[in-house]
Amino acid sequence: SSSMRVAAVFACVNCISWDLASLPVITYERLDRGKKRAPNHPVYHLLHDEPNSEQTAFQFVSSRQVNALLNGNGYAEIEFQAGKPAALWPIPSWRCQPMRTNNEARELFYRITLPDNTQKDLAPYRILHLPGLSMDGIIGMSVIRQARESIGLALAQEEFGARFYGNGTNIGMVATHPSTLSAQASANLK
Repeated sequence: SSSMRVAAVFACVNCISWDLASLPVITYERLDRGKKRAPNHPVYHLLHDEPNSEQTAFQFVSSRQVNALLNGNGYAEIEFQAGKPAALWPIPSWRCQPMRTNNEARELFYRITLPDNTQKDLAPYRILHLPGLSMDGIIGMSVIRQARESIGLALAQEEFGARFYGNGTNIGMVATHPSTLSAQASANLK
């Protein structure tokens, strides 16, 4: 969250997430030759119009993209009713961790930490996962973590500038000399 105080970071995250959210998400059906829109598909309405009862598609996509940009991954839980996807509920990326089972199969699952700090594990079919740039194709890398030094420098420069100009561009300092200055040397120094 502190990186979002850097104007360039905020502007980039805002532009990317809002631009992607403004694009239509359309479900298609594969045909023997080509494809066609599938407005009757169970997920068409969720992706194109309303993923859940609290968000528009724009809000859902932009918040998931913000999570992916800042933390490397964007997650949503897929709620099923009668065996069909009924809603997509965003999960803050810091509350979800892709993991593998300890058995020989090493199956993927997602561990969710709920607000009361209890945990629940979900199978991959229950998660819509948008990973950022990734080395393994599963866990995305955080752009912010990768650029932490330059973002930290930008925050430090901003703080210095605020203090410098807040003090009227006056730099408080004390000059010392190893011996006593003559009157002329003192006048010259001033």
